[in-house]
Amino acid sequence: MDFNQLKKLARKLGGILVLDGNEPEFVILPYGQYEKENGAPDDSGENTKEPEEEEKTIEKLNQEILALKEEIRQKESAELTESTGEEEPTAEVIDFE
Repeated sequence: MDFNQLKKLARKLGGILVLDGNEPEFVILPYGQYEKENGAPDDSGENTKEPEEEEKTIEKLNQEILALKEEIRQKESAELTESTGEEEPTAEVIDFE
């Protein structure tokens, strides 16, 4: 994917979460949104973002990350099931007597 496509996608979606395996690695945002999310200073030079807003934003991002991780886990589980033709392995009791 070229840089122009990434820019268009980030503008359209409001941001892009880049994963390294199953772990979030980077977030790509349009610069205006980055400034807004990070409480760009107003004309007086003070930060306009309230601590409560920051906590809400962090909580929202954490919830989105957890949802993405669960979605990935479900997709991987489904792929494993499809490739083996079986359901996920379960514990099996073996009596050696």
